[in-house]
This record gives sequence, C-alpha cells and structure tokens, in this order.
Amino acid sequence: YVIPIFNEELNIPNTIKKILEAFNKNNLNSFEIVFIDDGSSDKSVSIIKKYIKDGIKIKCICLTRNFGHQEALTAGLANANSDLIAVLDGDLQDPPLVINEFIKAAENGYDVVYGIRKKRKESILKRFSYGMFYKILSSLSNIEIPLDSGDFCLMTKNALNKINNLPETNRFIRGLRSYIGLRQVGITYEREAR
Repeated sequence: YVIPIFNEELNIPNTIKKILEAFNKNNLNSFEIVFIDDGSSDKSVSIIKKYIKDGIKIKCICLTRNFGHQEALTAGLANANSDLIAVLDGDLQDPPLVINEFIKAAENGYDVVYGIRKKRKESILKRFSYGMFYKILSSLSNIEIPLDSGDFCLMTKNALNKINNLPETNRFIRGLRSYIGLRQVGITYEREAR
C-alpha cells in the first residue's frame, strides 16, 4: 500500500486497522505499507513510528515540507517494491477492503485496476466542480482518463515500472496511469464522505 498523508493523526490507526482487516481476507503472503508524510505538523509521523516499533511492516517517507499530493504519491511509488502496489489516501474515503476485488482482477491479467466512484457523498457544489473538472480534462487531453476515477488503484510491478520510468517531473498519476496503456479495468465502489 502506498499512502500519502498530510495531518492524518486521527485517521492513521483506523487506516492501519482497515488495511490489516483487508489483508487478512486475501490470499497474498505478505504486504508492506508505505506512508509518505507530506510535511505534516501534527503527530502523524510519531504515530506511524509506534506501529513500526510494534512490528508491522511499514515504511515512512518524510518529505521536508508540504509538496502536494501528487509529489508525495510519486515519492511513495518510487519506494514501492511489491509485485502488486495499491494506492490509497490516508483519509479512508476509499475503503481498503475494495483492494481485494482489485487483486482478483489483477489475477485475471489486468496490470492496472482503478476504482470508479459509484456516487459521491459531497455537497452539490463539489460534485458539480468534480464533474466540470473531468469534462474539461477530457476536452483538453488526447488520453482518456476514466470519469470518476481517482488515484485509488492497484497496479502490477510492470505498470509501476512504466510509470516510474516516465520523464515527467510535474506528475498527475491517474493521467500517467492511463498513458502507459497495458490492460486496465475499472471497478465501481461507494466512496465514503470526507
């Protein structure tokens, strides 16, 4: 799991708990959580260090300041070493248990499995803004980025290597994920409220 965080001290224990519950329901042998702290000013890092001391397989990459979500995600992907890499936000809007459905799709030959939000639980204004963003993005880009897909996904090591080897410095991961090609599929899920 690659998880960018910024001031998520209240969410970290529950995020780890939900990941462990999800992992216990799949048939993989091992996992690692890679947290990328994007310059948090709360106790996020000290909480993560406590879990590391307790023996849970966690890495914590601490950025020197707040660089932004995509830069933090890029740092995490550069430090992921598993055969399957899940991308998850630290606020638990995307439920870790859905990753198990993504794993089944990867076992059927997909290199990238991404989440498609079934319905949003945000305000009407936010939903309208998100809808407009995807419409504008679609009209400006010659790469098809699936509507209502975010960074929440699972990718194979092959897909990860292709993304990591791209030369872009200002990265938009879900755009690069679409750009690399390979076999991709979206799975719908219900996203929690922020």
